[in-house]
Amino acid sequence: MKYLYLIVFVFIVNSAAFCQELKIVKKSQLKNPFKKLKYTKVIAYNFALKGSHEQYSIIKEDGKLDYTTVLPGRILLIEEVDSLITTLADTSTYGGGIAMCFEPRLAFVFYNDNSIVACIDVCFECNYLTSTISIPAKDYYNKNFDYGFSKFGRKRLIAFCRKLNMSYCVKDGESAFDE
Repeated sequence: MKYLYLIVFVFIVNSAAFCQELKIVKKSQLKNPFKKLKYTKVIAYNFALKGSHEQYSIIKEDGKLDYTTVLPGRILLIEEVDSLITTLADTSTYGGGIAMCFEPRLAFVFYNDNSIVACIDVCFECNYLTSTISIPAKDYYNKNFDYGFSKFGRKRLIAFCRKLNMSYCVKDGESAFDE
């Protein structure tokens, strides 16, 4: 019986310690990381991965743009940047499933003058993005592995991609994520 009390005591102490480390965050408390980001322009790029698929970003390991993969892109207008940031910082953009391919062909690169300060690589085929800065709205769903785009978020991002006339915008119903 002594051992049973000891086991229960250890379990309670460990559970309490774990709960103290686990920080419960409400969606309304999530911060928009782009508000503190200093940038002068944002460019949307199409890009083509190299055949080996060892590279999963338009940014090389040295932090510079990989011009061997870049396809035509364009500078975003202020209202387009605002729309992009609103979408990326919104928890309703995320919460869907993912596939494990991650072969992005669309990137949004934030520059401060000519220096890259952030990059977001988007893969519509597998339904998620990677970012060089933490996006709390996306990270909110990591605990459940539901950090892909929600149907609502996916539609918003694809519509945004089309509005920019980027060549890498999937068609409606082209993916299992669109069903």
